[in-house]
Amino acid sequence: MMSSSKNKPPALFLTVCISCREKADLLEQNLKALSRQTLSKNLWNIALLFRETSPTFLNKLLNDLELSAQIFIQPKNQPIHELRNQAFQKINSPLLFFIDEDVILNNTDHLRTLVHLHEQHPKWTVLGGGYVSSTECSFWGRTYNWISRIWMGENPGFMPAGNLSVKTQQLKPSCRFKSPLKKGFGGEEIYFFNQIKSLDLYSVQKTELDALHLARHSFREFLSRAVLHGQSRAFQKSRRSFYKSLLYFIKQPESFSVKTAGGLYMLFVRVTSSIYKNPRQKPYTNYTDRV
Repeated sequence: MMSSSKNKPPALFLTVCISCREKADLLEQNLKALSRQTLSKNLWNIALLFRETSPTFLNKLLNDLELSAQIFIQPKNQPIHELRNQAFQKINSPLLFFIDEDVILNNTDHLRTLVHLHEQHPKWTVLGGGYVSSTECSFWGRTYNWISRIWMGENPGFMPAGNLSVKTQQLKPSCRFKSPLKKGFGGEEIYFFNQIKSLDLYSVQKTELDALHLARHSFREFLSRAVLHGQSRAFQKSRRSFYKSLLYFIKQPESFSVKTAGGLYMLFVRVTSSIYKNPRQKPYTNYTDRV
């Protein structure tokens, strides 16, 4: 008689797709955390997604950590949202897990938990978590992470593109990242999640899949991100009450300083959205509110 372990189907194979901006210290922390994951290395691999070219330090870093990776280069003339989309086109894995290079999986069981949840819930197409902060985050980065969690709370099943995984065989070609902005950055995951919703597929947030996001935004970068989100929001069909959103915002726990900065961010998003909104403009298909 065969043992039960031999009867058990093999675990879903996972590819960790890392969007990179060539920041050596962040990529090193990211890969070091991956090298410590307890999930058998026979069950997952790494794909590094770069724009234009890969950095010269990469091969030495991978060798030092005894890791190997597929490397994909995106031409600069393509919008940024296509950086992740090339993974759907070029990688043949049952599971794709998208993280950014500044997302650090300090929980050594993160990948094991992720695969286990996907196996345990075969109807869940998209699964992921939010961003958490550490002392290495700047004040503005910590505020950005908090705003991201508020957005997730107001949009159950939605999560940042830097911490989500998908069962590729359940996706349709329409399920891709897409920003309404020319450069392809700003709201690209919202389009993705609305395609998921339109196909009645399941998208689930799990707190055990939250991950450290080493956001080091300066004040200028913080405001720049708010403007980009405001521009993308101008393409959305806005149905959410501003007062309900404000009440939800106020109730969420955080320090007064972070809440004040978060309120400034929300104000910039709203003002920018009203400036860029064209009453004759056709709303971006299947969009929802963000922030």
